[in-house]
Amino acid sequence: MSNFRVHFFKEKTREIDILTVINFFKNELNFDVYMDEKIAKFSFKHNHLKYPFEICITPKSTVPDLYRLSPIYLDVNMHANISLFTPSYIIKEFFKIIEILTKKFDLQIYHEIFEDVQKFKNDLLVNSFKIIKNAYIKKNQRESEKFHFFETKKLFYILKYLNDLDDLREYYNKEDISISDYIFYPSNEKFFVGFLVEKLDTAFIIPPQINLLGIKLKNNIVYFSFEEIDKKIKSIMEKVPGTVEGTMKIPKKYSAKFLNLLRKNHKILDIDSNLKVGINKITDY
Repeated sequence: MSNFRVHFFKEKTREIDILTVINFFKNELNFDVYMDEKIAKFSFKHNHLKYPFEICITPKSTVPDLYRLSPIYLDVNMHANISLFTPSYIIKEFFKIIEILTKKFDLQIYHEIFEDVQKFKNDLLVNSFKIIKNAYIKKNQRESEKFHFFETKKLFYILKYLNDLDDLREYYNKEDISISDYIFYPSNEKFFVGFLVEKLDTAFIIPPQINLLGIKLKNNIVYFSFEEIDKKIKSIMEKVPGTVEGTMKIPKKYSAKFLNLLRKNHKILDIDSNLKVGINKITDY
């Protein structure tokens, strides 16, 4: 099973106000809510981080080894499902949500790797997740081949930028500026991490950890190697305050100079747009 499942327990009681739980996920955490006669499911949603995470309430217990646990703890028939291909940065965000949940409803947690039910301990969850993730990836090569693996530090910068993207757009909402999401293209030579400039006469933001630049020209997108031009444009780039390291800005007054540098010095790359992958197919080691 490719999920890391965390079960929730209470001490000496299994009473929990389901309506309060539903309103908590819907109104405070802004999760999507799905309910039928068999299950209540609360799904994490984010504009840019499309990694699966859900909390489920079921009619019966889903704990496989319930009999061996301390009888003082009672299963509330609620669990969290997290994909084992979730990156380190995202898993910490998901565990923060689990911590909030345990504090809000006075819950304890359990995973099969634990000896018994535990109070929330972030280090315990993080280390357990790493152990099971690494073992699963080694054992399930065919499923692992569907994903692209980055170094944890490199992926941290990418995911932090995406997590801050809406705040960044709000910060610059009164300025004529292009603020792009990432584009990801695997190829035989390398994995391209790029961004797209949709307007040629404005300022634009350059995300961290990129090696590909796309310029939108009418109905076509022309791609260039960003690694080739990076050093030549350092003098016209500005650091973006309050966001992840490596996020840069080309002011509007330099946009024409930037485009001239591209035209004069850099060959166009042949990128197969059909190979584009989503961020949820990228994880770390």
